[in-house]
Amino acid sequence: MDSTKKVVKKLSGQGRGSAEWFTSIGNEYSQIVSFVLTCEESAQKLLPMCRGVMDRFRLANQPVPKILYIDRGCCRAKGPTAVETMFQEWFDGGMVVRLDIFHWIHRFDAAIRTDAHSKYAMFKSALAGAVLAYIRTDLELLIEAVRAKDPDTFRSMSEQDVVRLYVTRDQLQHHVRRVTLGAQQTFRLIHLAIEELKGPAGQDQSGVTLFKTPAAIDEMWVGQQRHLECIQDPPGMNMYRVARTTTINGVDLPYYKSLRGSNSLEGFHKSLPHMIPGPHCAARPYQVYLISGIARWNCDRSSDAVFGGKGRHHRTYSAPLIHRLNARCQQLFGETVEENFRAPAEVDSNELLGLEYLFSQSTGESGPFSLEDIIHDGPGPDEEVVQPGQPTPDPEADEAYQSDGESHCEGDHVLDAILPHITLVTDETSSVNPPAFQPGRLLAPPQGPSCLLDVPYCLPQVPSSDHPCPPFSLAPSCRLPVSQPQPLLAPPQCLPHRLVWVRPSPRQ
Repeated sequence: MDSTKKVVKKLSGQGRGSAEWFTSIGNEYSQIVSFVLTCEESAQKLLPMCRGVMDRFRLANQPVPKILYIDRGCCRAKGPTAVETMFQEWFDGGMVVRLDIFHWIHRFDAAIRTDAHSKYAMFKSALAGAVLAYIRTDLELLIEAVRAKDPDTFRSMSEQDVVRLYVTRDQLQHHVRRVTLGAQQTFRLIHLAIEELKGPAGQDQSGVTLFKTPAAIDEMWVGQQRHLECIQDPPGMNMYRVARTTTINGVDLPYYKSLRGSNSLEGFHKSLPHMIPGPHCAARPYQVYLISGIARWNCDRSSDAVFGGKGRHHRTYSAPLIHRLNARCQQLFGETVEENFRAPAEVDSNELLGLEYLFSQSTGESGPFSLEDIIHDGPGPDEEVVQPGQPTPDPEADEAYQSDGESHCEGDHVLDAILPHITLVTDETSSVNPPAFQPGRLLAPPQGPSCLLDVPYCLPQVPSSDHPCPPFSLAPSCRLPVSQPQPLLAPPQCLPHRLVWVRPSPRQ
């Protein structure tokens, strides 16, 4: 579930100023399960939406989602959290809550002097490398594919140089899976990186330090240590799906898409403002644009989720029309036109979407939206209206597009680790690790998971005599299967196994 202020300020007419947040729920295929507008972001205002989604799942006989991603409120010292209260039925069914790694890493920015500092990227790489490790066999297969381009030239080149010079960021992101290292190992690596950068290693050429003060980063680190368990993958849960198979220099590689975190909803929020044309829109057309745009978004995501790119063949977004076409073709010709189309489940629900949800909170009741008198509900006299012949305003200059701090962040790049911070593991899923902290203890033991192979725990520019950087090396190739079995049918359009809930950070 993701809350944002994008497009809310586009609402004009009688509904102007009545909404503060646009909240949506997405699944692991980046589809939108539910969306509402609210006057405030609180458990009380969001509880009806959460209950409606849980009721819909129950009526459709769908399993409880396995994991819920949030960006705050993941844990508390005493009593249940607000998330547990809103999704009590699902928590009782075994759903777990996890803190989004991207947002957790960005919390450290509060202790950093400026993101333009020359050591900023190094620090973020160290944080990402301390949390996530690359799967060894995936990286070996990628190196083999790169070397296949010119075996004679690459034969004398070390695996470290191949990764550093010829493996791109996009290839690492989509062909090499990652798993969390465990709370203890993450604690040790981050602690060493912070201590290193508090000294001369954290200064630029002018002698300006990366951190505002040593006390500021220490205070931030102490406050974030309690979330080390919250950012770990659930043991044994596969956090990737194979979207298709690609070929690099004659070597087949699986193309992975991550199910971890909330980056998919961040992408949706960047596209969301373009679903509402113009700088302002009245309530009734606003609702129509939202429903139409999100329906098209879900249809595209459903087609993209089919393995091998075998989604729909026709660019039509009418599910009833496609369903009738398939039924008639099956009856007349014995085959369907859209073989991977799956009709939406017929579930009776009293859920309210979009502005209906907002107006029901204001008045206590809400009837179905009517398109009558739509021409009388327009922008006010003090609102901007684009006249015929005038150029369309630049959408990037619209305040509604710039209201969220995370809109400028690239979550995938923040989670990247440069070569000296790459850690390799053999396990393909996260394993059960001991807790980072024991009652009455302030520091975690230094030992890490048994599957850990190489842990570069210091910074590349400043090696320490006591803790030299271990070499980057790979054992003889141990190949992964080229592909994993994937269904040819598109996923359900509103039945997620992984939900994400992200609240934007408050504006400074």
